[in-house]
Amino acid sequence: MKAAFYQSKLNIVGEKNSLTGEVKQSNEGWSYCKQTGVGLRKPPLGYTYNHETSIFQIDKVLDWVIPAIDKMYLESGMGMKAIADRLNELSEILDLKCWNASLVDTALTSKAYHGVMEVTLRSGETISIEDKFPPLRTEETWRKIQAMRYEQRMIIKRIQKISSVYKNVKDKNC
Repeated sequence: MKAAFYQSKLNIVGEKNSLTGEVKQSNEGWSYCKQTGVGLRKPPLGYTYNHETSIFQIDKVLDWVIPAIDKMYLESGMGMKAIADRLNELSEILDLKCWNASLVDTALTSKAYHGVMEVTLRSGETISIEDKFPPLRTEETWRKIQAMRYEQRMIIKRIQKISSVYKNVKDKNC
């Protein structure tokens, strides 16, 4: 059944090159798949895709991860690397993959965890589908995370500006 499902995806996305075996992707194919909600990529962490019902479901093994990341970031004030290290400590017990700061950053910025499937096509067009995923966080929590990330970026920019001014003053005085 999976083979037939993936073969139908190939037909939607584009032509298969007979020499290389590569699939030539088209914007029309991507657009169709995203508008209908059929994903061509793996589902986000914490979700599985049920091919029989064609819906995304919460992965019962990983349903704790996104709320844990949110809590560590918002309440404990931990950074990306610290959260990744903590998840790696927990993952040893559960035999999960290795975490890094980039994965944590993706988990914090993704709209998928409050239900929105959003994909930007090569043409620059962004397609958003509301309520495509069962929520693992609220949209309010996502907004708090984005506001906190923005504040931290502004603080870092101010520090960099001050340190560059200090460096210029120090260089001129020497």
